[in-house]
Amino acid sequence: MQGRNKGPRMGRSFTGLAGEHLVIYDLLRQGIPAFLSGSGLRYDVVADIDGQLVRIQVKSTDVARSDHSKPSSKTSYIYNLSDGQDKRYKAGEFDLVAFVALTPQLVAYLPAQSVLHRKKFKFQEEALYNLPFKEAYDRHRYLPNTRLHTRKRLRNPVARRTP
Repeated sequence: MQGRNKGPRMGRSFTGLAGEHLVIYDLLRQGIPAFLSGSGLRYDVVADIDGQLVRIQVKSTDVARSDHSKPSSKTSYIYNLSDGQDKRYKAGEFDLVAFVALTPQLVAYLPAQSVLHRKKFKFQEEALYNLPFKEAYDRHRYLPNTRLHTRKRLRNPVARRTP
């Protein structure tokens, strides 16, 4: 049986918008200029890294899931990797993906090419820590056409807790 955190739930569009703003806040705290992109684009946030624009697709959730039938069950977050019309993303549409868990205010970054082959992406809560933007950006920049992780590495992706 799937369990959910108790508390008010935001509507889908508010969840996405809150996640986009949390990503911008996280980047600004790191000294990286960032702003929302225009509507209708395949990316949500743009960051300026030394004069180069980095396109970021933001995936947000405000629902933690856990299987209460298992005593050792860990809290996890599941993200759908398609746009609102169930269209899959294609290579080159954005550079990084920011995974946002709103309730604990966590942001994890991965290069786009690491996740484009998946329909859904699942993080255990502790894996959302220690995935900084700079590391994901460097992976994207220096290895642009390779998948950068195996199943084992997905358990420890690049994330950052915001206060």
